[in-house]
Amino acid sequence: MNNNKVIESKENKYIKEIVKLNTKKYRNEYNKFYVEGRKLLEEVIKFSEKNIESILISKEKLEMGTLKIDGKILEKNQIRDKIFIVKNSLIEKITEQKNPEGIITIVKKESKKESELNEKILPVLDGVSDPGNLGTILRTLVATGIKQVVLTEDCTDIYSPKVLRSSMGAVFKIEVIYLKNDELVEMLKSKGYCIYSTEMNGENVYDVDFNSISKKALIFGNEANGVSENIKENTDIHITIPMEKNTESLNLSTSLSVVFYEVYRQKMKK
Repeated sequence: MNNNKVIESKENKYIKEIVKLNTKKYRNEYNKFYVEGRKLLEEVIKFSEKNIESILISKEKLEMGTLKIDGKILEKNQIRDKIFIVKNSLIEKITEQKNPEGIITIVKKESKKESELNEKILPVLDGVSDPGNLGTILRTLVATGIKQVVLTEDCTDIYSPKVLRSSMGAVFKIEVIYLKNDELVEMLKSKGYCIYSTEMNGENVYDVDFNSISKKALIFGNEANGVSENIKENTDIHITIPMEKNTESLNLSTSLSVVFYEVYRQKMKK
């Protein structure tokens, strides 16, 4: 990697631009985001290589041999020319991590296209605000074979560094569709979806025959307030997760995991 470009100044215009990607406003304005570490670089190369804008590698960690990355990956023609060697202090300036791995990949967002709601099993996230929860949810959905997910516009940004870290690359393996809150129910109904949502007094999730209905939208609400009133009023089947008395309600990502692994279990038995 002797011919790679080197950046050493914190006043470098490109570095300043990347630092701004820590905020949603600039991720939208510049139409790109960044991911951290070897694992996520490999995921981007595997699923979205054409969208890589640049790769920043810590000069100090490269010289120390602590990057733990396959050198063959970085020698690929289409990758090699996008590499910048930068001072480790610049990596630390960009990232929110206390001890960064030393690799940052800047990725251009996919161009938006009109998407059809065409999956038989469709998860819908209504106002999910915690980045860690959202990242974990995306991992669970990918693990249970889900290809599409709907997010209402007030959900947290899927391209925030914390979502990307906790999703461990899942964001590159699932199609994300955004719908306005006031259009959600009408859109689902017009596409023939039966709407499920979770609440305290619903039908036991283990008694629900998910295979009996062709198209199903399973809606999960905000961590604090649950699904919105409009969705509650238009839900076809309310479901609940059985729990022992006098226990706190489950974390959102845990609740979704329980439900989707039951849906997955039933689907695999067909």
